[in-house]
Amino acid sequence: MEGPRVALFGGSFNPPHFAHQMIVAWLLNTDQADEVWLVPCWSHVFGKEMEPFNHRYTMCLQAAELFPGRCKVSNIEGMLGGESKTLRTVRELKRRLPGYRFSLVIGTDNWWRRRKWHRFDLIEKECPIIVVGKRNQPRLPDIRSTKIRSLLMAGKDVSPFVSARVLSYIRAHGLYSSE
Repeated sequence: MEGPRVALFGGSFNPPHFAHQMIVAWLLNTDQADEVWLVPCWSHVFGKEMEPFNHRYTMCLQAAELFPGRCKVSNIEGMLGGESKTLRTVRELKRRLPGYRFSLVIGTDNWWRRRKWHRFDLIEKECPIIVVGKRNQPRLPDIRSTKIRSLLMAGKDVSPFVSARVLSYIRAHGLYSSE
């Protein structure tokens, strides 16, 4: 018996925003996966500064609540620690969950940078790649976590970009503030 089809959607999620949730909705509603797992990275291989893992993980849990039972958040990279490498993460999930059918979700920006990834050739052999943002797909709004962080530091409203639950968490924990 084959296990569920799980689309692994990794990223810094610093913070997770509506475009991330729209990708989850698109994946689920076009039957590309039975479940989508948000996989916040432990550390960013390209050296981006991020809020601590536990905050980004919890914000992903808040964002996933929009899709009860169909969108989950994996803390695999938190358990593995060290430098986040997609190949290591995918192999570990496959080892822990034999029978699950994993695919990897990446945006067109990462598709064009895939040669910079650690052993992308092997990642492609481990699981199918779903590239989001191609021409034949719906257009996503141009929402960037960088812009959201800048607005938050300036004390501006970011409610058009993040869910109320994520925004409440950000405020409750004083994330992305200039203080």
